[in-house]
Amino acid sequence: RQVTDETSEFDFLFDGVTYTIEDTSAVEVSDVRGGYTRRFSDTSTLNLSAVATRSDNLKTDSREGRVAFNADYRRPVTGQIDFTAGTRVAYIDYKDNDTQDEIIGVDVGLSCQLLSDLDLSGKIGHNRRNSDVGSREYAENWVLVSLEYQIR
Repeated sequence: RQVTDETSEFDFLFDGVTYTIEDTSAVEVSDVRGGYTRRFSDTSTLNLSAVATRSDNLKTDSREGRVAFNADYRRPVTGQIDFTAGTRVAYIDYKDNDTQDEIIGVDVGLSCQLLSDLDLSGKIGHNRRNSDVGSREYAENWVLVSLEYQIR
């Protein structure tokens, strides 16, 4: 259990001057996590994880619950290149307006170790959010390219 804060910021322009209004409220977050990793004889790995989270806004009495499941697979293609694939599903329950959302995501990619402390990776993916509230629904395709350097 953790107490954190949630901040909303609003900017508006009046007579050529921009004003910022900030509203901060305390949020109590409780979560339970679990996972399982399986290493296969071909050095590929499968990671499964689940998390259940509940967030209570102490100022507004709103409550949000989330249950999420992730599965990630990594398999070496060569000595320096790995194939990756992942999927995730999240169910979100908003108690203040009694609505539910479902988020589904999939991705595939390659990761390459260029040097002992330098990695290059790329992924493509698709996310979809289904909701009881039409304005929260979306579907998106995305591309990620990253260069990661580990300072030792």
